[in-house]
Amino acid sequence: MLRVWKLSGEELAAVKEERFGGERTVKELKHLLQQVHGFPVCMQQLVRDGSTVDDIAELEFPDHLQLVLLPATCALTPMVESAFYDACAREQVEAVRSILQTGVRPCRMKDTLMSACLNNRVEIARLIVEADSTTMDYRAWRGGQTALLEAAHKGNHEIVRLLLEAGASKDLANDRGQTALIRSSERGHLEVTRILLKAGAEKDKRDTDDNTALMLAADKGHIEIVRLLVAAGANLDVQNRDSKNTALIQASIKGHVEIARLLVQAGAKLDIKGRHLCKRLPALVCATIEGHIDIVRMLLDTGVNLDLPVAISEAGRHGHGEIVRLLAAAGG
Repeated sequence: MLRVWKLSGEELAAVKEERFGGERTVKELKHLLQQVHGFPVCMQQLVRDGSTVDDIAELEFPDHLQLVLLPATCALTPMVESAFYDACAREQVEAVRSILQTGVRPCRMKDTLMSACLNNRVEIARLIVEADSTTMDYRAWRGGQTALLEAAHKGNHEIVRLLLEAGASKDLANDRGQTALIRSSERGHLEVTRILLKAGAEKDKRDTDDNTALMLAADKGHIEIVRLLVAAGANLDVQNRDSKNTALIQASIKGHVEIARLLVQAGAKLDIKGRHLCKRLPALVCATIEGHIDIVRMLLDTGVNLDLPVAISEAGRHGHGEIVRLLAAAGG
């Protein structure tokens, strides 16, 4: 049995020889102590009879070793930083905590936080934010992403809540003008969207193409998110930059009938014309061209008769005979 003792005389570990598979070196023992107790390898010094034992030395069984934890200032900075990044990647919470408690602030902490947010390493993210709150609103040089944007994009709701509670800027946008709410809405992350709205995220922010969270959720068919945004009072009739389409027009083009119904019931305007197939057309004609008869029927049930002749012509041109008959009957 190999026993490791603290400076206080307390036994830290009792390790059997079988615990080591291949190499039985001091370095392997340090890795084991990091896994079990969270002590960074670069800050461990093992001593036998008052003399430091080299990392490459073979372990002896039985033996007694004493562990000395070096302050970070005594360890080489590159070694400490390397240990920090490795511990974060491996989600070794105690190792990360040990390094940060020394006051060391690795130069790439901000990028490491973003990595933690992407990979849903909640406790690692918490430790980094607690150590340095300025990491939260750091914008990456490529794309302008922030920790909150990355967490929202991935749907990591625990980290989103953590960052918001710590004071992250909820409406900070990336280089494409996308906020966390826009990203979560487009990706269909319901819980993240709910958390952001509850935190007061701006619901009508536009990206660089003038798309809002509602427009993107409607386009992608995320009905529960559309429901949330509508209930929160999102503007139903915003038009984007290139096509001038609204959320209703996008839903009508894509065939999302329940979303279209929800938007109509909420008061979305039926007479706005967007661009579809290089033409300026309202939702009814867009749905007609795409052959979405359920949406056509739903829109007709509202009493809309805008551009019926155009709709009939387009239905015939695209071979939608049943829609032609439906439109003709509505035109009386």
